[in-house]
Amino acid sequence: MMKWLPKQHWMTGLDLGLKTTKVVSLTQIDGYGYFLRSCGIFENKSDALKNYLKNLVNYPVRVNIDASDLIIKRINLPFLPAHELNQAIKYSFKKFVDRSLEGYIFRHDEMKLNVEGKKPYLGYALRKEELEKKISTLKKLGFQNISAVSPSISALGTTYTKNYNHDLPGALIDFGHEQTIFLVLNENGVIFLREIPSISGSALTEQISRDVGLTFDEAEKLKTSPLNDDEDKIIKKVKNTISIFASRIVLEVQRSIDGFYMKSKYTNISQIYCSGGGAYCLDLPSRMEPVIGIKTELIDPFKSVRVDENFISTIKEKRHLFATACGLALGNLNAC
Repeated sequence: MMKWLPKQHWMTGLDLGLKTTKVVSLTQIDGYGYFLRSCGIFENKSDALKNYLKNLVNYPVRVNIDASDLIIKRINLPFLPAHELNQAIKYSFKKFVDRSLEGYIFRHDEMKLNVEGKKPYLGYALRKEELEKKISTLKKLGFQNISAVSPSISALGTTYTKNYNHDLPGALIDFGHEQTIFLVLNENGVIFLREIPSISGSALTEQISRDVGLTFDEAEKLKTSPLNDDEDKIIKKVKNTISIFASRIVLEVQRSIDGFYMKSKYTNISQIYCSGGGAYCLDLPSRMEPVIGIKTELIDPFKSVRVDENFISTIKEKRHLFATACGLALGNLNAC
């Protein structure tokens, strides 16, 4: 008797950043779990990116919208039927947008929290022209089968829930080029969010530029280079700037944790995970854990994914950079 092959679902997650694009393609095979089929980090607009994506254009793709492009608000609403909820979310943003509500697209994630007499949501407002820009970029790269455009925060939530299981909530710090986001998550997703002010990869580069007297591009290159020569005066200055900047982050993370405790029933966080390029550059886990007293490590978005030996070298020491792209792919596979 002929045996049917297990059904396979394929999804690509594209994390379109300011300078680079992170790509993760996964398959979910019924009864066998998730498999990494392709991944990479490419300079935007490069031929390498275009050539790489040519092999993926026939598969569904899910792309991110960064928090910097969104207005994000926690919204507490009474229990509403589904057909009324979307309108209620929309009109909750009326005092937060700078134009007619018709110029925005609204989405929401349910927050699995107990709020007496209310149901909490994480609401997102996105200008329509920003969405059109994102879709136009994808179509220029050859993609027509765009499955969804999703907030990076939702994708990070998926990465956490698919890979980690704790009795207590965990925290995630996403150190991005334009902004840094502090999240607390449980098995259902995001339950607390705070944007950390004036902290980002570009802010660090600007600080190095001012302190050392370099152009922005020179500072950016130096920031991401090995700083091994302790006798070099410039490297000493850069290390000092990075150390002071990292101390600011640790302070803001502690404030964020305190804010979470004040607004929730919880008094403990199980572990802190770090994602984004700056997390590795600043060595955040080793700087944060001794001060805050909570185990801290770089996030591994492939923890629940089977990774072939061919990809080990690609993701070695870079796993945390794929947190958003992997969450985008995992999220859509979960919906299959």
